[in-house]
Amino acid sequence: MTTDLVMRIFLNLCIANPTDEGARRSWLQSNGFVLASPQFAAVHLTSGPGSVWLRPDPPSVGFPIIVVTRPSGMQCEIRSPLAAPELAAQKFNATVQSLAMPSLVIRKDADEQTHPSGGPGRYVSFRVGAAPIEKGGFFFTMSARPPSPGGLALLVTAAPAAPE
Repeated sequence: MTTDLVMRIFLNLCIANPTDEGARRSWLQSNGFVLASPQFAAVHLTSGPGSVWLRPDPPSVGFPIIVVTRPSGMQCEIRSPLAAPELAAQKFNATVQSLAMPSLVIRKDADEQTHPSGGPGRYVSFRVGAAPIEKGGFFFTMSARPPSPGGLALLVTAAPAAPE
């Protein structure tokens, strides 16, 4: 359930609005997200400026889902404290592959087991864009690990890809 929700948010927010901060803000507000307090946001913005949004304790989930958007880099992240790594990898693969169309190249760059503290995890990365894919597009990445108290278990990111 949690992984499905995170993937729906990723698809409808990060992928559908890759460069439009106004559309992202509108989507987040219309789907129950609120801007996080400056103190909470500071914890999640260690790598640069951006906005941190929370969907406070969705009844079907039982914990907050965190969204980080970074307008300067067009980056969009979904964070969750719960995940089953293998299921998250499967759902992420299916979400990205659902974008397939003749005008879009989808290239899987990584799919690997990881070993963070707390048990085995997964990392999956795609480069997606118009051909030739080497000239740009977007990186879609997913990192998952078993849940740990107060920790981050699932991170899904969309960010522009520089030319190779």
